[in-house]
Amino acid sequence: EIYASHDWAEYRYISPDGRNILLFAARSFDLKRMYHHPEIGILHGVDLESHGTVMLGQSGDIPAFLHRSRTGHGAAAYVLLYDNQYVENPMKLQLQTSIEMLFSPRKAMTLFFVYDKDLIRGTAFDSSIASEVLEQAINSFRNGNQAASSE
Repeated sequence: EIYASHDWAEYRYISPDGRNILLFAARSFDLKRMYHHPEIGILHGVDLESHGTVMLGQSGDIPAFLHRSRTGHGAAAYVLLYDNQYVENPMKLQLQTSIEMLFSPRKAMTLFFVYDKDLIRGTAFDSSIASEVLEQAINSFRNGNQAASSE
C-alpha cells in the first residue's frame, strides 16, 4: 500500500560472515511514492541520514542513494530505474515526465533497496556485501526484462 504496488518482493539473505541483508524491490506507476524516502516505509523507525549518492557497478554507472545509521552501525541504499534508465535526480525526472504523462501511457518506476544493519559507518558501501546483493538484483532484473522484451 505504501508504494501503490502489487508488484514487489522482499528477501533476506545471510552473508557468509552471518550478516542479515534485506533486499526489497517494487514497481509502481506512482513515481513519488517510489523515490520519496523509501527507507521510512521499508525499515519502519530505523534512524538513517542521507549520505548522498555512490556510484555502483563495474563501470560506475548505477547511482545509489546511500543512507547510514546515526548510531554508527547500519546502512541502506536504493536505486531507481525508470524507462530502462537509472534515475539520479527523481524530482527532476518527475517534472520532466509530468507533461509527457498527459499524452502517453504512464511508465512504472522500479525501486531496488538494500539494508545491512551491521555495516560499520567507516566501511565503504560500494565494497560491501549489501552492495553486491543490490547489484546482483538489479542485473538479474535488467537481464530478465531484456529477455522478456525480445520475445
